[in-house]
Amino acid sequence: MHTLRQELHEISSPQCYARFRQPSEFSRFDPAWLSMHRPDAHWVVADEDHLICARCSLWWQETPSLGRERTGLIGHYASRDESSADMLLQFATQELAAHGCTYALGPMDQNTWRDYRFVIERNDHASKLANFACESFLMEPRNAPEWPEQFARNGYRSVATYFSALVEDLCVRSPRLERVRQRFAAQGISVRSIRADDTEAEIRRLFSVAQAAFAGHLFYADISESDFLNMYLPFREWIREELVLVAEDSDRVVGFCFAVPDLLQAKRGQSIDTVIVKTLGVLPDRRYAGLGQILLEDVHHRASEAGFQRGIHALVRDIAPLRRIFLRYGNVCRRYALFGKELA
Repeated sequence: MHTLRQELHEISSPQCYARFRQPSEFSRFDPAWLSMHRPDAHWVVADEDHLICARCSLWWQETPSLGRERTGLIGHYASRDESSADMLLQFATQELAAHGCTYALGPMDQNTWRDYRFVIERNDHASKLANFACESFLMEPRNAPEWPEQFARNGYRSVATYFSALVEDLCVRSPRLERVRQRFAAQGISVRSIRADDTEAEIRRLFSVAQAAFAGHLFYADISESDFLNMYLPFREWIREELVLVAEDSDRVVGFCFAVPDLLQAKRGQSIDTVIVKTLGVLPDRRYAGLGQILLEDVHHRASEAGFQRGIHALVRDIAPLRRIFLRYGNVCRRYALFGKELA
């Protein structure tokens, strides 16, 4: 049987994708992302019939910081088989090193504001106990089980882990938060729903909070306000006012919790009964200690009142302070990893 020869091709524009066919089993890739996400290069391994066997984008400019390392990124990743994966990853690693990178990270689509991480573990048992289907939820990374193994086989190791937690009871109340609520009320700090009739202006108000709240996170990179708007405004049609909460100190926004319904349930023919907590951010000031948990609990309660049956705390960094907050309410249903490699 004739084996089709595979070759590397650089794709420099969305229009160039018209020459190639994308396999149906790959996670979605929109060629327009080559303009929106501004990779420094995009490469595919394709066979003689122009079927893409593996793909990735590379970034070596404007990448996240990691101490003294100059980081390079591998994102938009997909592969059909081991040979094309090895060809692409070995080439991508060499390209990043050739452009002065001393450390490679993947998968990461430009920065941590966009898609990054692989799913590495599914807790099907816990999900079945909760009578919850274990399919991917809205905004969750989607990858074949072998993709993390392909990175590991090519010298990458897990450098950060994350989890998602399934919340079965949205009505739980933490007694210790009552005193925190009273303190905030005395300080004039209040919580309200987002104003859905003024979404763009509201998201602009959240931008400065998000920047300050996440600046200390691992692999953080600044983005512009316009990029932030481009990421969050597409959620405008999905926003339900009771699921996006804004905390204010007088007229100043100091925290927010952004949650959305899991619309993928409808695509599977299910009723939408799950809410996903996508982003939780609070200004790093001791004055606001405890505000994040209040926002989280309030979103749970409002979601329950709106008829949702369960929640998902999505894509949380697996470190002790965050585990203490998020796992008070739920149990881990998924684990993820980001991979890294030192470059010679």
